[in-house]
Amino acid sequence: MGGSRRMDDGSFLFSFRIILALCSILLVWTNYRRHLRDYYVMATKQLLFVSTSSSLILDDGVVSPSFERPISYSLQRENTFQNTYNLYYRCGDRTPLHADMEHILNFTTFVDIDKKLLFMGDSVSVQNAQGFQEAARVNKTQRTVLRYSWGTHEGLFVAPTSRGGVVAGWRITDLLRSSRENKPLPNSGGGGWVKSDVNAILAYNYTLSNGTETHTLGSFDTIIYRIPHGWIKLRDVTRDAIHETVQLAHDLFGITNVIFLTLPFISNILTRDDLALLFETNAIIRDYASLYHNKTNNHHNGNTSIDGVQNVLVLDFGPFADSLTQWNARLLGFNASSIETSDYLFERLQCCPRRGFQRAIAQVCAEKVAHNAKDCPRNMFSLDGMHWCSETLNGRLNGGLACLLGCLYNSQSAQNVGTCEKHCNNKFMSLGDGLAAPSTRPDRGQRLDRTFNKVPYRWRNSRK
Repeated sequence: MGGSRRMDDGSFLFSFRIILALCSILLVWTNYRRHLRDYYVMATKQLLFVSTSSSLILDDGVVSPSFERPISYSLQRENTFQNTYNLYYRCGDRTPLHADMEHILNFTTFVDIDKKLLFMGDSVSVQNAQGFQEAARVNKTQRTVLRYSWGTHEGLFVAPTSRGGVVAGWRITDLLRSSRENKPLPNSGGGGWVKSDVNAILAYNYTLSNGTETHTLGSFDTIIYRIPHGWIKLRDVTRDAIHETVQLAHDLFGITNVIFLTLPFISNILTRDDLALLFETNAIIRDYASLYHNKTNNHHNGNTSIDGVQNVLVLDFGPFADSLTQWNARLLGFNASSIETSDYLFERLQCCPRRGFQRAIAQVCAEKVAHNAKDCPRNMFSLDGMHWCSETLNGRLNGGLACLLGCLYNSQSAQNVGTCEKHCNNKFMSLGDGLAAPSTRPDRGQRLDRTFNKVPYRWRNSRK
């Protein structure tokens, strides 16, 4: 009988081990199916980018949505952008984009963020802030306009995100400078701002999505600055002026990171000398950010780095927008093969000569018309030679900003911010190395000129 008990004990132990093994296999299979499902959902949403010739290629830790990171974003096939908060700068029912151009612009970016962002600059920056609020799906019921610039044009506005972050916009017509305090506010020139606006926005109260926690804004994490070219002269955009803007943004709002947008060709560029100065201004912006980054990482203080400001990054929007203008020029039949033959930029519509806003045909038109024509059928990427068609470009713009914010705040990206910044600009502010000429042109197969704006479309910032 003792032998029988030993056999029963052995059988029980064997059965128990079999059950444990089966449970382990079931657990592994369940996890595998869950990960496979998540990958399938993400891959389905990103199907647009599998065979595209643009540089938007999926990679780990950049576009995959994850609520464990401070910043995450997803790209949805098809453009569903509604211009929810932008009432004035809309392109509406215009000539549709050329099929090749639509192929790389027809997507929507959605952003999940728990950081506090301040967009600052002119009406173009307001447009950018309103578009990013839509991408971040801010709480409409708590969205507040603290000041209108004129009429119902928003000048200072703020809204919380579902994850406890904040997206705000502030209209200003200069770089942020101490000498402009208490000067006339927009829509006046001169870059006026007042401390009461600073106090009002920092005192903004909002409730988290759980409906129970109320927070006071208090400070911002990142300022996203679009220098208001058109209101100020390019020669006034100096390294010292940029540095003062960074310092004052930290002093007033507590920001710890800065993103500057480079400037594209606009209607205010009237001569080749203006164009050359635009290139120089963008070089100043890039060089300031690059030098700031290197000195901060090497723990060098002095007049370049500012205590409390960790990074100054660049979203290279200028060359991206310029490349679209160049591409459109070629579609219209202009000779736009290189910057040396940039006459196409100076063939203008006759509109508004007294205000200096003679819009470039290559930038705003969907059909080629004669120089000094009164008007033309308008395209779907440039609204008026200054503002952009948010309906078309916000996928790229919001994706680029979200990517850079990920460089700053996601731990896997923050190890090498400079490399991450370069990746984001190559990904979203580039038409890609393999982009062919439009199919309506006989020279299909040639690549678009990559010297426009004197920087390659593959970003080569000297950050280390």
